[in-house]
Amino acid sequence: MSAQNLDSKNHNFLSLKDSIFIAIISGIIGGVIKLGWEVMFPPRTFERDLTNPPQALLELFGFSYDFTHLTYTFSGHALPLVSFIVHFSFSVACAFIYVRYVTKEPHLMLKKAALYGIIIFILFHIIIMPLLGVVPSALNQPLQEHLSEFFGHIFWLYVIEITRFTLVMNIKK
Repeated sequence: MSAQNLDSKNHNFLSLKDSIFIAIISGIIGGVIKLGWEVMFPPRTFERDLTNPPQALLELFGFSYDFTHLTYTFSGHALPLVSFIVHFSFSVACAFIYVRYVTKEPHLMLKKAALYGIIIFILFHIIIMPLLGVVPSALNQPLQEHLSEFFGHIFWLYVIEITRFTLVMNIKK
């Protein structure tokens, strides 16, 4: 039996508890990978990143600038605590939706992870955040931002899928 067939068969037995566990682990790993991607390919200019999208979104919902810009210091670097909490929460939530959908549609697998990443990119970076005024309209965003976010979302979901697959195989042994 191939790994893909074994994985497809085992999907039907994932409990909600296993799905939550897999989403947390794969979402955190995926979130770390997405942050690393953005270090190599920064999606925003320095000026636009002074208040990044997670911070701008929270400020839109009434949170104060002081709260959204809370930092912690590691190795002499001030790092955006609240932004990281939003970043990883979003990654885990998207991973959970993906894990539950793949559980119902096991034929999706790795080849469809890219599609889910593209859908998330379009929904949030092209439609939702511009409509809310969190980022400029898609036509007013630099090409580099689109390229970084588009390919970053694909890679992020590949990592979530690889982690999901590995964890499912270990849970179902």
